[in-house]
This record gives sequence, structure tokens and C-alpha cells, in this order.
Amino acid sequence: MMLMLIAAVFVQVFLTTGHAMSVTGLDDNVSAMEQLLTMVPERTTDEMYQQLQKQLKILEVVYQQQQKQLKILEDMNQQQQKQLKTLEYMNQQQQKQLKLLEERIERKEQRNGPSDYATTVNVNTSEVVVGSQAYSKLGSVVFTALKVAGVAHIGENQRITFEKVILNVGNAYSAYSGIFIAPTCGVYMFSVTLAVGTNSFYAALVSTKGAIAWIYTNQAYSTASNTVFVNLAANDHVWVQNMKYNNRVVYGELISSFTGILVA
Repeated sequence: MMLMLIAAVFVQVFLTTGHAMSVTGLDDNVSAMEQLLTMVPERTTDEMYQQLQKQLKILEVVYQQQQKQLKILEDMNQQQQKQLKTLEYMNQQQQKQLKLLEERIERKEQRNGPSDYATTVNVNTSEVVVGSQAYSKLGSVVFTALKVAGVAHIGENQRITFEKVILNVGNAYSAYSGIFIAPTCGVYMFSVTLAVGTNSFYAALVSTKGAIAWIYTNQAYSTASNTVFVNLAANDHVWVQNMKYNNRVVYGELISSFTGILVA
């Protein structure tokens, strides 16, 4: 009777805590059961001994099941780690492809010649013809681009593009990227006008080397502009960029503009 009471208590403890029990806990329970079996007196009947043997087998089966579940969880974790690495690799490849595509578009725009809006213009010193003829230095590079669509949520450090190119002699300005690439070294004049709808708008004319000039206003629904002369090296990049604050508003409708010309 004492032995059956001990066994019943031991099994009850296992059944109430076994689902949350660690593998080490199961080992301890099996060891404890085996020790109890060695303590069974000789007068214990065969039926009581068989009951204890059954309880021990139940513990072993549960132990094996938990070992299998642990193995399944470990395999699932390994698979998830592999999937995460695969997604990271795919993201890196897509970023590389996007960068290559942007570079190809810029090269294609430069290779295909003037913009659809480009035309023949006259300057004081000589006639500048868009196409295959060589230009004199003055006026050989000149562009004007206007903003058609307004943008209501320009973020901090976001580039501002001017998509309608009405003049692009030398084809140095990209409407797709909003970037002017100096084809030759020299002195350039740039003029930027922005119609804005928010207070404290801080934009700037920016080059490869940093900010050139600021376009600033602290009044909503106003227009800000700046015109500068700057010395550029060949292949220097110049663009217009919002410098501070998020959710800035720039109006289009051919009010905002970006102009540049090689003057010397």
C-alpha cells in the first residue's frame, strides 16, 4: 500500500507538470522511478510491480515525444534562418539592379541627344544648334526645366525633380533624376525658383561637393529663389534638394523651375 501511494503521487506530479517540464526534469523523474523500483520490498506482488513498470514506460514515451518535438522546433528555426538569409540576398540583388537601371537610363538620355523640348537657340557670340554641330563654349550647355506635378510630402534630404524640360542644349540635365551633370569644367550660372505651401522651407542647390546656395522662405504659400555662379569640374553633379523637415510642399503647374548655363 505504501509503495502504491508513492507511485501514485510521483505519477500525479509528472502528469500535472510534464508539459512544461524540461528534458533535464524528465531525466530526473525517470531516474527517481528507477530508484523507487529498487526499493520495492520482496513481498510486493507481481501486479504492483507491473503497474510500476507501466508507469515507467509512460514516462519514457512522453520523454521521447518531447525529444521529437524539440527536434522539430530546432529544424523549423533552421529553416526560418535560411529563408531570412535568402530574403536578405534577394533584397541586395534588387537594390543592385535598381541602381544599374538608373545608371542606364541616365546614360541613355545623354546618348540619345537633346530632350524632346530642346530647340535651336541663338546666343550673342554665335549660333548654337542642337544636334551634331560643335558649340562655342558660351551657351554650349544650357537647360531649363519646370515642375509640372506638385509634391505634397517631400521628405528631409529628398531631391526635387523638374520633369518638363523645355531646353536642354548639351543634354546635361536628366528629367528622370533631376540631376545636371557638367559635361566640361567651367563657370556655370544656376537659378532655382520654388513655389512652396509650407512655412520654413529650406531647400538648396547642391553639388557633388555639398550645398552651393540655399533657397529659403518662412512664409506659407510663397515663392523663393536664388541665382548663383559656380565653378564646376567635368562630371560634377548639381541638383535641387529639400534640406530640412518632412512633409514639405512644392507646387508644380510650371511655377517652380531649375535653370543652368555654362558661361565661361
